[in-house]
Amino acid sequence: MKLKQLFIALLLLASVQVFAQNVGVNADGSVPDNSAMLDVKSVSRGILIPRMLQSERLAIVNPAKGLLVYQTDGVDGFYFNKGTSGTPNWILLGAAGATGATGATGSTGSTGATGSVGATGVTGATGSVGATGLQGLQGIQGVTGATGAIGATGSVGATGLQGLQGIQGVTGAIGAIGATGSVGATGIQGIQGIQGVTGAIGAIGATGSVGATGATGLQGIQG
Repeated sequence: MKLKQLFIALLLLASVQVFAQNVGVNADGSVPDNSAMLDVKSVSRGILIPRMLQSERLAIVNPAKGLLVYQTDGVDGFYFNKGTSGTPNWILLGAAGATGATGATGSTGSTGATGSVGATGVTGATGSVGATGLQGLQGIQGVTGATGAIGATGSVGATGLQGLQGIQGVTGAIGAIGATGSVGATGIQGIQGIQGVTGAIGAIGATGSVGATGATGLQGIQG
């Protein structure tokens, strides 16, 4: 068994061409390409990238930018670090930049039932009454109108003349009663004079003494 392993190791060493600038791995002994640091050539075998679990990939300390691994669990596939060693950003090959076209917008769903009305909140305390505003200025008092002129006092009418008092005659004898004469026409009523101003009432004089009764005169002839 040990001899077999030793033989395989010798074959591998024989197939690896080591140069100062780059390394070539092949079975025909060809020189590696100058543009490649590692030139692997085969028509029957491939390169096997390190395989690990997601937890193992995330546990790599300070992964170099561009580090490539193959994850075997979860969403399996080739992952490479697109970020920095301090802030890794693992990207799944074939997923980055391969976003498909945006699908058509789905129809709007029906409106859900209206929820019940919530309980009325507690009424807040009544705010304090604001300060009373300043009293407005009193308007100017209007001008008092002029007093009307006093009308003229009417003139006093003239006092009428007082008629003369006739002399009282001696009481004559009673004459015979004559025939009744015809009634004369009624004379035109005179114009009534202006009523004079009523004079002041004089003082009442003293009552005079009753004089002696005179002799009865002769009776006149009867007609």
